[in-house]
Amino acid sequence: MQHYRPNGEYGSDTTSSIAEKCNVETKKGLEELSKRKKYLVVGDGQFTYDREGDDKPKSPYFSRRIHHPSMGSGITIGRGYDLSRHELDETKKDLLEAGMPPEQVDKYVWYDKNENDYAGLGDLEGKDATDYVKNNRDRLEEISGEVQKRLFEIDYQRKKNKAIKRYGEERAKNPKLEEWDKLDEAVKIIALDIRFQRGHWNPKQLEMIGMNDLEKLAKHISGDPTIEDYENGRGRANFLRCCKNKSNKK
Repeated sequence: MQHYRPNGEYGSDTTSSIAEKCNVETKKGLEELSKRKKYLVVGDGQFTYDREGDDKPKSPYFSRRIHHPSMGSGITIGRGYDLSRHELDETKKDLLEAGMPPEQVDKYVWYDKNENDYAGLGDLEGKDATDYVKNNRDRLEEISGEVQKRLFEIDYQRKKNKAIKRYGEERAKNPKLEEWDKLDEAVKIIALDIRFQRGHWNPKQLEMIGMNDLEKLAKHISGDPTIEDYENGRGRANFLRCCKNKSNKK
């Protein structure tokens, strides 16, 4: 089984190429990889990257400016990097590693001499975050596409590693769960997308992931009250069914 290559391209008609075809088919307005700007193609997590915003400056979902997706989140920049979910020193390190200029980083995280500690936009949540974004979204310069791409790759890989570790811990308690490496690629893509967005799996989601059955997982997602409201934007169930259908036709 081939996987994403570092440059985001795919091989022949493998599970991964099927996944990308279904990714495009189940996301309205999404272009084929070959037609996209380089910073809109990532080495891993393309499904999630494509569903964490768009690249249209006038769109409310434009991700290269600060935004506040929900009252349960903090101020977010790029494709799903929630500043409130990271320690301030980690945020500063990630932004610099992603290639953001130091003077721009200082607008997100700074050192408060009076408090003798870091302060930053990650301290804001709920209404405070909403108000800040409303008043400052256009004042803070947008991040570059390259910074957005690299920041996502840093964040996604960290969350992926934690998710796989967590899955292994759960499987040690419940051997009925399929081994992670033996899960269908489409199941892993959706499992990681749920984890990236929500930060965890609930017991039923974990059970359905571990069954390694695309149709059963799709059916569960369509009726799961904790995630079904996101289906219009993410299309997880349709993606799974698309991958199943294309695999059956091979």
